[in-house]
Amino acid sequence: MRILTLVITLAALLALACGGGGGAQPTSRPIALLATSTPPPTVTSTDVPEATATPEPKVQRIAFHCGSLDGDICVVGTDGSGLINLTNTPRVSEFSYAWSPDGTRIAFSSSRDGKGEIYVMNADGSAPTNLTNSPDHEGFFAWSPDGERIAFTRAHEFNSELYIMNADGSDVTRVTNTPSSETSPGWSRDGSRITFVSSSPPFYLDIYTMNPDGSGRTRLTNQVATHWEGLPFAWSPDGSRIVVQGGPRRNTDIVVVNADGSGLTSLTSGPAMDRNPSWSPDGSRIVFSSDNEIYVMDPDGSRRVRLAEGFLPAWEPNGTRIVFMSSRDGNGEVYVMNADGSGQTRLTNSPEDEFAPAWQPQP
Repeated sequence: MRILTLVITLAALLALACGGGGGAQPTSRPIALLATSTPPPTVTSTDVPEATATPEPKVQRIAFHCGSLDGDICVVGTDGSGLINLTNTPRVSEFSYAWSPDGTRIAFSSSRDGKGEIYVMNADGSAPTNLTNSPDHEGFFAWSPDGERIAFTRAHEFNSELYIMNADGSDVTRVTNTPSSETSPGWSRDGSRITFVSSSPPFYLDIYTMNPDGSGRTRLTNQVATHWEGLPFAWSPDGSRIVVQGGPRRNTDIVVVNADGSGLTSLTSGPAMDRNPSWSPDGSRIVFSSDNEIYVMDPDGSRRVRLAEGFLPAWEPNGTRIVFMSSRDGNGEVYVMNADGSGQTRLTNSPEDEFAPAWQPQP
């Protein structure tokens, strides 16, 4: 009985040394040890370290629109694994979406109730919840940097205004009230200001900022543009500047303006449609698309470098990689590449178009 006990004990120790049940199985080595003239010491349960489970590393994911132009919201791992359709709502359109700042939730607008409403769901698609549930149409929205509030557009008849609510849909507050239509809200990095677009006759679209309570409304542009694009706005990491797409011509340029409205400067010019600018996390570069090409440049427009064929680029939160769309294989697919354009890898392979990818934030 003592020999059997020692065999079992030593086998357990070797299994632990090999990494538990997932490692190599014990060989005949314990029996050979027992054949020696000096038996090994008895090992008690207190001498055996407790096996601790090694947590699996959290896989960062990329969300994107899938299925069709107004299709579902899908996620895929940054290595192309684990593609999941989170909404899967036939004949219902999910429009815009956005990760919560901590990466645990996704807010989105959907027509599942017959008109535009804002919903939120967990990152795995569970517990979809209608936050707005009003008779009006809700559209563009943006999370506050702390994830506690959501700014959004509510349209009534021919006018739209900006509102703010808590992330659970409570305490809905109207923060604009003008004859113009306000839309496309975006938060500064510290949450102290909100950018938005306001239209005024004769159909000029100008960029404003204001405090989250609606006070301190400041006009950044003054009817210099008839083609400012409502999205995206991108604040520099230090909060001093804003990069937008737009300009006074029917083509679009990449334009920067100081947060106080001074220093309006076009970084690009020409016949191309330059769109979707965003700052690198360290503020040293701006990525954007020009027609069907992706470029990076310095914040003053210098050192412009082509990276890839594609569009809709977005930085990884640590600035190491860029996710983008490309139709190089016949239809829109999600790709990632290193920040210098190397290592281009396709993550999706579908007969339908995918578009508008965004990295899951990592707290």
